[in-house]
Amino acid sequence: MRVLVLAAHPDDEVLGMGGTIALHAAVRGDEVRIVCLTDGSSTQYPGDAERRERKNEEAKRAAAALGVSDYLHLDLPDMRLDTLPHVDVNRVVEEQVGALRPEVVYTAHPDVNRDHRAMFDSVAVATRPVPGQPVRRVLTYAPTSSTEWTPAATNWFVPNWFVDITETLERKLEAFACFETEHRAYPHPRNARAAGARRVLRRRRRLRVRRAVRPRPRSRAPLAAGGTRPPAYNRGACEASRSPRSSWRCSWRRRRRSR
Repeated sequence: MRVLVLAAHPDDEVLGMGGTIALHAAVRGDEVRIVCLTDGSSTQYPGDAERRERKNEEAKRAAAALGVSDYLHLDLPDMRLDTLPHVDVNRVVEEQVGALRPEVVYTAHPDVNRDHRAMFDSVAVATRPVPGQPVRRVLTYAPTSSTEWTPAATNWFVPNWFVDITETLERKLEAFACFETEHRAYPHPRNARAAGARRVLRRRRRLRVRRAVRPRPRSRAPLAAGGTRPPAYNRGACEASRSPRSSWRCSWRRRRRSR
């Protein structure tokens, strides 16, 4: 199976779904490509070419820790995707979908981060159920220190799909350790102490949540023109680890109804 993981910034994909990436690449043997759309540093560190290259190398090492060798780092402006014409971002995403022809696409959830919103909108365009569309499933993931900081009134991330990443949790932690430039002081979520505090809470919640939320059946929408079935979209998804160092990764999926 071919899997395309789209990130707006280096480390988004590791924080949001590192365990799932490792499950695809290292355990199942799927063909996985990670694409980071922005340069990742031009706004935070303008003119600092050394910092940009360092972050790029960190991202490549993190991908390798997850079992992925196919990593692409593009150069759209960091923290300014919303300033670009929508069609320009669409074109970049469509090129990646067309080149890999993935069956599954992951993208960051459209949260408080405007780059995540812009990327999500373009993924929605690039994965439309048109004749010849290879994508069969589209999911979003929730990058730590972004989705959970979105105001409640606008945060519609409601997971209903669970994936066990027990055997790949350590790979995810190893991958995030590669991002030395992204570590922050406690109580910021991007550090080991905060991750430890979260796993205690999540371990207590795991059974209650898994009993309360069940995955919906796959959409059985009729074939579109040309024999293409629309990608499978559900409302939401989340995954958990059974290990003491419990970890969650949540994903949202939409369902389109045939009209």
